[in-house]
Amino acid sequence: MESIPDKQQVFAQAIENLPDLKIYDSQNEILAKALEITKAGYKPTLSATAGLSTGFTSTQDYSYLNQIKNNFNKSVGLSLNIPIFSKKQNDTNVKLAQIDIEQNKLDKISASKTLYSSIETAWQNAIANQAQQKSSKVARDNAKLAYDLASKKYEFGGFTTTELAVSRNTYLTNEQTYLQSKYMAVLYTQLLNFYQGKTLTAN
Repeated sequence: MESIPDKQQVFAQAIENLPDLKIYDSQNEILAKALEITKAGYKPTLSATAGLSTGFTSTQDYSYLNQIKNNFNKSVGLSLNIPIFSKKQNDTNVKLAQIDIEQNKLDKISASKTLYSSIETAWQNAIANQAQQKSSKVARDNAKLAYDLASKKYEFGGFTTTELAVSRNTYLTNEQTYLQSKYMAVLYTQLLNFYQGKTLTAN
């Protein structure tokens, strides 16, 4: 019978191994970057432009190459944008980005509680089914012994067919209960192993 790990230990390892909560950490990094970008809206921006142009027309007497050379123009420009009138919109955008970060934290807490609840349920079921497995094994063994004795008595005429059938059915019922509790205990123990990131094994 496989030992059942402590549920706190299972939860700690589940946080480390499963993506259930890690996704919120990744999302938090993305939202933090988005907040930085949003705050950049408060800062003035300086833009630089540059251009080259030339032209040719058939109405002039100059040759094509001379016109290209003579009509060659350069342009350079700078523009400064100061966000004076967009401050309210920037404030709103920053607050929305901060709300997204707080919501992500709340979602992580909720997911953490859900994960812990699932682990606790599996742990309780593993404990209960292992306990039932022990008690049902005793009942199964006793029922098997009683059925074996009943079979001997039946051979010597001490039991009727009905009495033998009742003894057999009692044994089979206890055997079924034992097997059910055994495999349910294995199932929930393996589920706890899965939460810990362990390789599942077939017992």
